[in-house]
Amino acid sequence: MTKNEDRKKELPIFQERLNAVKGDLTIDRFARKVGVARATMGGYLAGTRLPKADHLKQIAEKCGVSADYLIGLSDAQSTDNRDISMALGLSDEAIEVLRKSKENPFRHFAYDKIIVDDKILPGITNYLFAFLEYLRLKSIFRVVPCKGVGDGLADRMMVKIMTHLPEWKSNVINEMKKPLMERLLLEYVANVVDEQKCNSIVNEYEYYHEEWPEPKIEFEDEEYEIAVEDDVEDDFDYDEWLAGCKEAEKEMAIEEQKEQNRYDVIQKVLEYRQKEN
Repeated sequence: MTKNEDRKKELPIFQERLNAVKGDLTIDRFARKVGVARATMGGYLAGTRLPKADHLKQIAEKCGVSADYLIGLSDAQSTDNRDISMALGLSDEAIEVLRKSKENPFRHFAYDKIIVDDKILPGITNYLFAFLEYLRLKSIFRVVPCKGVGDGLADRMMVKIMTHLPEWKSNVINEMKKPLMERLLLEYVANVVDEQKCNSIVNEYEYYHEEWPEPKIEFEDEEYEIAVEDDVEDDFDYDEWLAGCKEAEKEMAIEEQKEQNRYDVIQKVLEYRQKEN
Protein backbone atom coordinates (compact mmCIF):
# COMPACT_ATOMS: atom_id res chain seq x y z
CA MET A 1 0.00 0.00 0.00
CA THR A 2 1.41 3.40 -0.96
CA LYS A 3 1.87 6.33 1.37
CA ASN A 4 -1.01 8.19 -0.26
CA GLU A 5 -3.29 5.18 0.16
CA ASP A 6 -2.33 5.01 3.83
CA ARG A 7 -3.20 8.66 4.26
CA LYS A 8 -6.55 8.21 2.56
CA LYS A 9 -7.33 5.30 4.84
CA GLU A 10 -6.44 7.12 8.06
CA LEU A 11 -7.70 10.57 7.15
CA PRO A 12 -11.46 10.07 7.60
CA ILE A 13 -11.21 8.58 11.10
CA PHE A 14 -8.72 11.24 12.22
CA GLN A 15 -10.89 14.04 10.85
CA GLU A 16 -14.02 12.60 12.47
CA ARG A 17 -12.46 12.11 15.89
CA LEU A 18 -10.61 15.42 15.90
CA ASN A 19 -13.88 17.23 15.18
CA ALA A 20 -15.54 15.27 17.99
CA VAL A 21 -12.77 16.26 20.41
CA LYS A 22 -13.03 19.91 19.30
CA GLY A 23 -16.68 19.98 20.29
CA ASP A 24 -18.25 23.44 20.28
CA LEU A 25 -14.97 25.36 20.26
CA THR A 26 -14.24 27.60 17.29
CA ILE A 27 -11.29 26.71 15.08
CA ASP A 28 -9.37 29.71 16.46
CA ARG A 29 -9.88 28.71 20.10
CA PHE A 30 -9.19 25.05 19.42
CA ALA A 31 -5.99 25.87 17.52
CA ARG A 32 -4.80 28.09 20.40
CA LYS A 33 -5.66 25.38 22.93
CA VAL A 34 -3.64 22.78 21.06
CA GLY A 35 -0.85 25.16 20.09
CA VAL A 36 -0.85 24.92 16.30
CA ALA A 37 -1.50 27.48 13.58
CA ARG A 38 -5.13 28.14 12.67
CA ALA A 39 -4.56 27.26 9.00
CA THR A 40 -2.93 23.97 9.98
CA MET A 41 -5.78 23.10 12.33
CA GLY A 42 -8.29 24.03 9.64
CA GLY A 43 -6.65 21.51 7.32
CA TYR A 44 -6.80 18.80 9.98
CA LEU A 45 -10.48 19.46 10.70
CA ALA A 46 -11.37 19.62 7.00
CA GLY A 47 -9.65 16.32 6.33
CA THR A 48 -7.11 17.71 3.87
CA ARG A 49 -4.05 17.27 6.07
CA LEU A 50 -2.62 14.73 8.50
CA PRO A 51 -0.47 15.80 11.45
CA LYS A 52 3.14 14.84 11.85
CA ALA A 53 4.09 12.82 14.91
CA ASP A 54 4.92 15.84 17.08
CA HIS A 55 1.61 17.56 16.29
CA LEU A 56 -0.33 14.34 16.86
CA LYS A 57 1.30 13.91 20.27
CA GLN A 58 0.63 17.56 21.08
CA ILE A 59 -3.05 17.33 20.12
CA ALA A 60 -3.52 14.14 22.12
CA GLU A 61 -1.91 15.58 25.26
CA LYS A 62 -3.76 18.90 25.11
CA CYS A 63 -7.13 17.22 24.51
CA GLY A 64 -6.66 14.46 27.08
CA VAL A 65 -7.05 11.59 24.63
CA SER A 66 -4.69 8.98 23.27
CA ALA A 67 -2.97 9.35 19.91
CA ASP A 68 -4.12 5.83 19.08
CA TYR A 69 -7.72 6.97 19.51
CA LEU A 70 -7.26 9.92 17.16
CA ILE A 71 -5.91 7.79 14.31
CA GLY A 72 -8.32 4.90 14.84
CA LEU A 73 -6.03 2.31 16.41
CA SER A 74 -8.13 2.26 19.59
CA ASP A 75 -11.73 3.07 20.51
CA ALA A 76 -10.71 4.23 23.98
CA GLN A 77 -10.27 8.00 24.28
CA SER A 78 -8.58 7.89 27.66
CA THR A 79 -4.89 7.03 27.78
CA ASP A 80 -5.66 5.08 30.95
CA ASN A 81 -8.04 2.84 29.01
CA ARG A 82 -5.95 2.49 25.86
CA ASP A 83 -4.16 -0.75 26.73
CA ILE A 84 -7.34 -2.34 28.08
CA SER A 85 -9.26 -1.34 24.97
CA MET A 86 -6.61 -2.67 22.60
CA ALA A 87 -6.32 -5.95 24.51
CA LEU A 88 -10.03 -6.63 25.06
CA GLY A 89 -11.78 -4.54 22.41
CA LEU A 90 -13.88 -2.71 25.01
CA SER A 91 -15.12 0.85 24.58
CA ASP A 92 -14.44 3.64 27.07
CA GLU A 93 -18.01 3.33 28.31
CA ALA A 94 -17.68 -0.40 29.00
CA ILE A 95 -14.36 0.07 30.79
CA GLU A 96 -15.79 2.85 32.96
CA VAL A 97 -18.78 0.68 33.89
CA LEU A 98 -16.37 -2.00 35.10
CA ARG A 99 -14.31 0.57 37.01
CA LYS A 100 -17.36 1.99 38.77
CA SER A 101 -18.58 -1.48 39.70
CA LYS A 102 -15.90 -1.52 42.40
CA GLU A 103 -17.94 1.11 44.25
CA ASN A 104 -20.95 -1.21 44.39
CA PRO A 105 -20.23 -4.57 46.08
CA PHE A 106 -23.28 -6.21 44.51
CA ARG A 107 -22.36 -5.18 40.96
CA HIS A 108 -18.69 -5.99 41.49
CA PHE A 109 -19.59 -9.48 42.66
CA ALA A 110 -22.10 -9.93 39.83
CA TYR A 111 -19.75 -8.78 37.06
CA ASP A 112 -16.93 -10.90 38.43
CA LYS A 113 -19.09 -14.03 38.50
CA ILE A 114 -20.49 -13.38 35.02
CA ILE A 115 -17.05 -12.91 33.48
CA VAL A 116 -15.18 -15.80 35.13
CA ASP A 117 -17.93 -18.42 34.83
CA ASP A 118 -17.61 -20.24 31.50
CA LYS A 119 -21.35 -20.99 31.41
CA ILE A 120 -23.00 -17.77 32.59
CA LEU A 121 -21.69 -15.38 29.92
CA PRO A 122 -22.42 -17.69 26.94
CA GLY A 123 -25.77 -18.46 28.55
CA ILE A 124 -26.66 -14.77 28.82
CA THR A 125 -25.61 -14.23 25.21
CA ASN A 126 -27.78 -17.10 24.03
CA TYR A 127 -30.65 -15.93 26.19
CA LEU A 128 -30.47 -12.39 24.80
CA PHE A 129 -30.63 -13.76 21.27
CA ALA A 130 -33.51 -16.08 22.11
CA PHE A 131 -35.47 -13.45 23.99
CA LEU A 132 -34.99 -10.91 21.22
CA GLU A 133 -36.46 -13.44 18.81
CA TYR A 134 -39.33 -14.01 21.24
CA LEU A 135 -39.97 -10.25 21.41
CA ARG A 136 -39.75 -9.93 17.64
CA LEU A 137 -42.53 -12.46 17.19
CA LYS A 138 -44.70 -10.48 19.63
CA SER A 139 -43.94 -7.06 18.14
CA ILE A 140 -44.61 -5.11 14.95
CA PHE A 141 -41.48 -6.72 13.50
CA ARG A 142 -43.25 -10.08 13.23
CA VAL A 143 -44.25 -9.10 9.67
CA VAL A 144 -40.58 -8.82 8.66
CA PRO A 145 -39.25 -12.03 7.03
CA CYS A 146 -36.28 -13.16 9.14
CA LYS A 147 -33.92 -16.08 9.43
CA GLY A 148 -34.77 -16.43 13.10
CA VAL A 149 -35.52 -19.16 15.61
CA GLY A 150 -38.72 -20.42 17.16
CA ASP A 151 -40.12 -18.54 20.14
CA GLY A 152 -39.99 -21.71 22.24
CA LEU A 153 -36.21 -21.47 22.33
CA ALA A 154 -36.37 -18.44 24.61
CA ASP A 155 -38.00 -20.44 27.40
CA ARG A 156 -35.52 -23.30 27.01
CA MET A 157 -32.60 -20.87 27.13
CA MET A 158 -34.08 -19.27 30.24
CA VAL A 159 -34.24 -22.60 32.05
CA LYS A 160 -30.67 -23.40 31.00
CA ILE A 161 -29.23 -20.08 32.13
CA MET A 162 -31.07 -20.11 35.45
CA THR A 163 -29.27 -23.30 36.48
CA HIS A 164 -25.97 -21.43 36.37
CA LEU A 165 -26.85 -18.02 37.79
CA PRO A 166 -26.32 -17.36 41.51
CA GLU A 167 -28.98 -16.13 43.94
CA TRP A 168 -29.20 -12.67 42.40
CA LYS A 169 -30.21 -14.15 39.01
CA SER A 170 -33.84 -12.92 39.03
CA ASN A 171 -32.94 -9.31 39.78
CA VAL A 172 -30.24 -9.26 37.11
CA ILE A 173 -32.51 -10.68 34.40
CA ASN A 174 -35.46 -8.43 35.29
CA GLU A 175 -33.31 -5.30 35.32
CA MET A 176 -31.70 -6.32 32.06
CA LYS A 177 -34.80 -7.23 30.08
CA LYS A 178 -36.81 -4.10 29.46
CA PRO A 179 -34.29 -1.33 28.70
CA LEU A 180 -31.84 -3.60 26.95
CA MET A 181 -34.40 -5.43 24.85
CA GLU A 182 -36.12 -2.25 23.70
CA ARG A 183 -32.79 -0.83 22.60
CA LEU A 184 -31.55 -3.99 20.91
CA LEU A 185 -34.74 -5.21 19.25
CA LEU A 186 -34.45 -3.10 16.10
CA GLU A 187 -30.74 -3.89 15.80
CA TYR A 188 -31.45 -7.59 16.23
CA VAL A 189 -34.18 -7.66 13.57
CA ALA A 190 -31.92 -5.75 11.18
CA ASN A 191 -29.29 -8.47 11.61
CA VAL A 192 -31.57 -11.49 11.10
CA VAL A 193 -33.80 -9.95 8.44
CA ASP A 194 -34.26 -11.81 5.16
CA GLU A 195 -33.25 -8.86 3.02
CA GLN A 196 -34.16 -10.48 -0.28
CA LYS A 197 -37.75 -11.22 0.76
CA CYS A 198 -38.13 -7.80 2.34
CA ASN A 199 -36.94 -6.03 -0.79
CA SER A 200 -39.36 -8.12 -2.82
CA ILE A 201 -42.26 -7.08 -0.56
CA VAL A 202 -41.23 -3.42 -0.71
CA ASN A 203 -40.86 -3.44 -4.50
CA GLU A 204 -44.22 -5.15 -4.98
CA TYR A 205 -45.97 -2.70 -2.67
CA GLU A 206 -44.42 0.35 -4.33
CA TYR A 207 -45.16 -0.96 -7.82
CA TYR A 208 -48.77 -1.70 -6.98
CA HIS A 209 -49.41 1.70 -5.43
CA GLU A 210 -47.50 3.73 -7.98
CA GLU A 211 -48.62 2.01 -11.16
CA TRP A 212 -52.07 0.80 -10.18
CA PRO A 213 -53.59 3.23 -7.70
CA GLU A 214 -56.83 1.92 -6.35
CA PRO A 215 -59.73 4.30 -7.07
CA LYS A 216 -61.49 5.59 -3.99
CA ILE A 217 -65.21 4.88 -3.98
CA GLU A 218 -67.30 7.44 -2.16
CA PHE A 219 -70.87 6.91 -1.11
CA GLU A 220 -73.39 9.53 -0.15
CA ASP A 221 -76.40 9.09 2.09
CA GLU A 222 -78.82 10.79 -0.29
CA GLU A 223 -81.17 8.81 -2.51
CA TYR A 224 -79.85 7.49 -5.82
CA GLU A 225 -81.75 6.68 -8.96
CA ILE A 226 -80.91 3.13 -9.89
CA ALA A 227 -81.06 2.07 -13.49
CA VAL A 228 -82.40 -1.43 -13.19
CA GLU A 229 -81.17 -3.72 -15.93
CA ASP A 230 -83.22 -6.55 -17.34
CA ASP A 231 -81.37 -9.11 -15.23
CA VAL A 232 -81.98 -7.27 -11.94
CA GLU A 233 -84.89 -8.52 -9.91
CA ASP A 234 -87.74 -6.19 -9.04
CA ASP A 235 -87.21 -6.68 -5.30
CA PHE A 236 -83.66 -5.26 -5.42
CA ASP A 237 -82.88 -3.74 -2.00
CA TYR A 238 -80.84 -0.62 -2.60
CA ASP A 239 -80.22 0.09 1.11
CA GLU A 240 -78.86 -3.41 1.65
CA TRP A 241 -76.64 -3.08 -1.42
CA LEU A 242 -75.33 0.29 -0.24
CA ALA A 243 -74.62 -1.08 3.25
CA GLY A 244 -72.73 -3.99 1.70
CA CYS A 245 -70.64 -1.62 -0.41
CA LYS A 246 -69.76 0.47 2.63
CA GLU A 247 -68.81 -2.62 4.61
CA ALA A 248 -66.62 -3.82 1.74
CA GLU A 249 -64.95 -0.41 1.56
CA LYS A 250 -64.28 -0.52 5.30
CA GLU A 251 -62.70 -3.98 5.04
CA MET A 252 -60.57 -2.85 2.11
CA ALA A 253 -59.39 0.16 4.13
CA ILE A 254 -58.41 -2.11 7.04
CA GLU A 255 -56.44 -4.43 4.76
CA GLU A 256 -54.80 -1.45 3.08
CA GLN A 257 -53.75 -0.09 6.47
CA LYS A 258 -52.26 -3.46 7.40
CA GLU A 259 -50.25 -3.49 4.19
CA GLN A 260 -49.13 0.09 4.80
CA ASN A 261 -48.05 -0.75 8.35
CA ARG A 262 -46.13 -3.80 7.15
CA TYR A 263 -44.43 -1.74 4.46
CA ASP A 264 -43.46 0.97 6.97
CA VAL A 265 -41.98 -1.55 9.43
CA ILE A 266 -39.99 -3.38 6.76
CA GLN A 267 -38.72 -0.07 5.38
CA LYS A 268 -37.63 0.96 8.87
CA VAL A 269 -35.64 -2.25 9.29
CA LEU A 270 -34.04 -2.03 5.84
CA GLU A 271 -33.08 1.62 6.34
CA TYR A 272 -31.51 0.83 9.71
CA ARG A 273 -29.62 -2.12 8.22
CA GLN A 274 -28.34 0.01 5.35
CA LYS A 275 -27.28 2.76 7.74
CA GLU A 276 -25.36 0.37 9.99
CA ASN A 277 -23.66 -1.37 7.08
